Amino acid sequence: MRKWSCILLLCTGLAACQAPQDIFDLQLSTLQGAVFPMDSLKQNAVSVLVFMSPECPLCENYARDLRMVADSFSAQEVKIYGVFPGTAYPDSQIRRFLIHYRLPITALLDPDLKLTEQLDATTTPEAVVYNAAGTLVYRGNIDNWATALGQKRTVVTEHYLEEAIAATLSGFLPPISSTEPVGCLIQR
Repeated sequence: MRKWSCILLLCTGLAACQAPQDIFDLQLSTLQGAVFPMDSLKQNAVSVLVFMSPECPLCENYARDLRMVADSFSAQEVKIYGVFPGTAYPDSQIRRFLIHYRLPITALLDPDLKLTEQLDATTTPEAVVYNAAGTLVYRGNIDNWATALGQKRTVVTEHYLEEAIAATLSGFLPPISSTEPVGCLIQR
């Protein structure tokens, strides 16, 4: 009897500890209303997900940097996606934000926070980089300009996102795989 009790406990414990859903099983929608299967990220050499908010000052400040990154890697198979978590912002506000800051990204909507929670994203802007095999190779800040809310460096000395993309395109792991993101908290 005791042997069966241990097996039963082990089985119920395993059921409670199942691995979370793979992000590549998720489907989001684009700002245009099209279904976006997350497994399509594997079609790119590098996929960059940047969690964004149209009201976050750091997202506004980093728009130029994201344009520069997109331009720098436009000849390679690098795709940047802006992930807008939650339902606090209407589509029209997100559209105005993208147009105003001329962001050359694909906007993905995550109204039920499935992707946000799966990746444990907490901040906007927060970058997550995947290689073509679907391996997460970097997560965190775009660079080291913002050191804390309201505190910024005068000179950027680390370009985490660019370095992660370049290393991944070269078949290497980035020199830094994660940083603690600084920005606006994502409302859950």
